[in-house]
Amino acid sequence: MPLQVHLVTLWRRENLAQAVKTTARVRVLAPPQSEQVGKTHEYVVDLTKYLRLRQRVVFRTIPVRAEGTYEFVIEYMDTPEEWREAARVPLDLVVKVPAATTDATAEPTTTH
Repeated sequence: MPLQVHLVTLWRRENLAQAVKTTARVRVLAPPQSEQVGKTHEYVVDLTKYLRLRQRVVFRTIPVRAEGTYEFVIEYMDTPEEWREAARVPLDLVVKVPAATTDATAEPTTTH
């Protein structure tokens, strides 16, 4: 069962007087063993002109393997060789299967 998710991140200069530009990425880790699912989304965080940047990342399909806590891991490139974790956003997923009705011709009921 695929799931579509929009994740919004907000970036701000650590030193307000220093303009910075780097690359960020978002990965999704799935239960039960925190394995990466889907593709990694990379984007540029350009804080050379403005103090803040809001970035929306669209995950068109996240493969849902099981119930549990999925984590969006947000990282930025600290050096050309090293990614540094900025945040983790949990998404608790519970799958509820509707109860089967015994009578296919039963009418829905409402209370007043």
